[in-house]
Amino acid sequence: MKWIRILVDPLRRHWVWIKWVAAIAILTWLFRQNRATLRQIDWHNLDWSFFAVGVVLTGVAFLITFTRWYYLVVSQGLPFTWRDAVRLGFIGILFNYVAPGAAGGDIVKALLIAKEHPERKAVAAATVFLDRLLGLIALFCVGAVASLAFLPLTDYPRLQMLLSVLWAGTLGGLVGLFLLLHTSLPQSRLVAWMFKIKFVGPILEEIQRGILMYQSRKRVLWGAVGLSVIGHFAFLTVFYCASLALESGPAAPSFIGHLFLIPAAELVGVLIPTPAGIGALEGAVQGVFVMGNEMAAHPVEKELAAAAGFSVALVFRLTNMMTALIGGAFYLSNRREIEEVLEEEEHLLEDEQITD
Repeated sequence: MKWIRILVDPLRRHWVWIKWVAAIAILTWLFRQNRATLRQIDWHNLDWSFFAVGVVLTGVAFLITFTRWYYLVVSQGLPFTWRDAVRLGFIGILFNYVAPGAAGGDIVKALLIAKEHPERKAVAAATVFLDRLLGLIALFCVGAVASLAFLPLTDYPRLQMLLSVLWAGTLGGLVGLFLLLHTSLPQSRLVAWMFKIKFVGPILEEIQRGILMYQSRKRVLWGAVGLSVIGHFAFLTVFYCASLALESGPAAPSFIGHLFLIPAAELVGVLIPTPAGIGALEGAVQGVFVMGNEMAAHPVEKELAAAAGFSVALVFRLTNMMTALIGGAFYLSNRREIEEVLEEEEHLLEDEQITD
């Protein structure tokens, strides 16, 4: 399969640029699609008070997510401070936008914490991905609970599908978490068999040890889910502040509508691999605004709802990018360490190519 390697290697090597090209292409298409309606929005009269509240809430929400990760790490018995969590957290946010090579924000965080704890690299790195998983479960939970305010949705097939996704993610995530924490599943034969898998087996075994340790600290993981819910509530409120700052009026959903609709858009932003979900999130928010407009008591024109969603997503993006700049200061003070771990990642990829 040499020809596959010839095609894949350049893509992996230049992945960051490919992601940015895709993000810019999506944004350009969205701007062109909404060009006429965007002219009707008075950007000069942006309500800066609501924008400022959005910026503050963004910072608060990020600090909550860093605190969640802090508890996940220290519960594994690793020496780690809340300041470390904030430092690596902001660096991760920055690298969601500017990560070179194959790295993204979570990858950079995992590499950095693994380097700081070489004796338990696998567990240290696994806390980053467990943190992201718990965040996704909480995102589903917020959307699912908010959806109860709009039942029944029998006349809106697309909203029914959205409802199904939210509740499937909520129930699946909570049941899976319960099985890991309250049953012997992590010690089952199936899991033990996975330890024999070449390369990943030892890593999985170390992760299993971490899960077993969490079983004696169940409150930590359930508490992390609770912090995630609070954090996502803050992030979703930022979207609502953006709609108020733009004075979107009936073109935007209500506050509860934001809690119901935006989680699906954020999920799209996570799944589509553009830098920090740029383009994907904006397009998805535009889509859910159109869907929400369908069930409004006095719906506006579809084009106006789409433009409102796109504009709100742009304002939300601005609040996030302003917060990401904080990561620049942490990057400058940790530049050498970050460059070292990124070089190590590139060497690992090259070694993998040679092995293959």
